Amino acid sequence: MKDLFDPILVEDTKQRILRLRLESERQWGSMAVAQTLAHCTSGIEMAMGVIHAKRAPFPANLIARLSSRWSSATTGRCVATRPHRRSCSQRAQQTVNS
Repeated sequence: MKDLFDPILVEDTKQRILRLRLESERQWGSMAVAQTLAHCTSGIEMAMGVIHAKRAPFPANLIARLSSRWSSATTGRCVATRPHRRSCSQRAQQTVNS
């Protein structure tokens, strides 16, 4: 599994980010380049403690606690080891264009 503790992967990731342009074509989902970068940045900021998530209201936080207990008990059986697939709409476009 890839992680950002590998210096080669870090450099590759930096180069990929530097190659992004506003007109870059979407490859994985429906977000534009700016939305994708904001999404990734907010996750990193949260992990670093720069921003803090708001606590969910009552029913949602109870469900979250129960589901986290369930998921920790079943993690070994439920986690996929394959990488995520590209979105269906893009595969459909590639099929049409072929």
